[in-house]
Amino acid sequence: MVIPLRKIAEAVDGTLDGDGTTLITGAGALDGAKEGDIAYVDTLELLAEGERTAAAALIVPSEAPACSKPVIRTPQPRLAFAKLLALFAPEPRTSPGTHPSAVVGDALQMGDGASVGALAYLGNNVSLGDGVIVGPQACIGDDVCIGARTVVNARAVVHERTVIGEDCIIHSGAVLGADGFGFVPTEDGLHKVPQIGRVVVGNDVEIGANTTIDRGTVGETRIEDGAKIDNLVHIAHNCIIGRHVVICGQTGLSGSVRIEDGAVLGGQVGIRDNTVIGARARIGAQGGVISDVPAGAVYSGYPARPHNQQMRAYAALQRLPELVKRVRQLEKELERREGIENT
Repeated sequence: MVIPLRKIAEAVDGTLDGDGTTLITGAGALDGAKEGDIAYVDTLELLAEGERTAAAALIVPSEAPACSKPVIRTPQPRLAFAKLLALFAPEPRTSPGTHPSAVVGDALQMGDGASVGALAYLGNNVSLGDGVIVGPQACIGDDVCIGARTVVNARAVVHERTVIGEDCIIHSGAVLGADGFGFVPTEDGLHKVPQIGRVVVGNDVEIGANTTIDRGTVGETRIEDGAKIDNLVHIAHNCIIGRHVVICGQTGLSGSVRIEDGAVLGGQVGIRDNTVIGARARIGAQGGVISDVPAGAVYSGYPARPHNQQMRAYAALQRLPELVKRVRQLEKELERREGIENT
């Protein structure tokens, strides 16, 4: 693919500075851009490095000084680069309709341009909106509704009664709507609690590979519009994930956790049941949350507490060997003085 630089400037809402007829053949990282590539410079400190690359053009901050290469100026170079990558992204290779090897139940509703891949399974009363893509070997249960332009990738599993909105991406191996983990102890062992709720996913949600989202015991496990969930995340029954929440890989949420709008959870975060993470809060990687977190707060550590407190505790911990050494020296000195007094 070859795109003139002026077309790229228009696509990313940037201001062109230089030769707009420069032909761009790809996008590259700053440290590996090739001839014909366009790269981005996120900060002015990296501008000199950008000019030394083989890239044909750069995306730079609006306030960047004049450059030897053609540039596109924008207040958010990283966002502009993300938009640029979409221009070079390959289109999914799918054909509208149902592959002959797919297994399809009764009363399937398929919108215009919807596609069902090889060896996929669709249960009864499934509804696929316009342009939905169901990948090879994906499994869609009974009474599932999937909104327009959503992609369910190969070998993902969407259990019965799940609702998925428009423009979502469900990556391979994800499981939506499996039983929640609920048991009642009895004298004879653990009695399973039937899980009769469902999962409801909003619009523009991305769910990573091998992520699991359990259906509600009763009611719903709900993922609101714009949430982005990484690979290998577990979301238990009856959780509510707010709008534009970000959850990084290997994070685990116990039952009935509520994550409010705009919160960010780092990798390997663990959250106890019935906990509320306030809007725009941040939880650092490997944080163990055992109580509610206020809106806008930044927490880290285990147990998680305000990040500045946690950093002071870590700093004190680094001094612990020296303090132990000093205490031992003081104990020896005290023993010596006591010995002198007793003679």
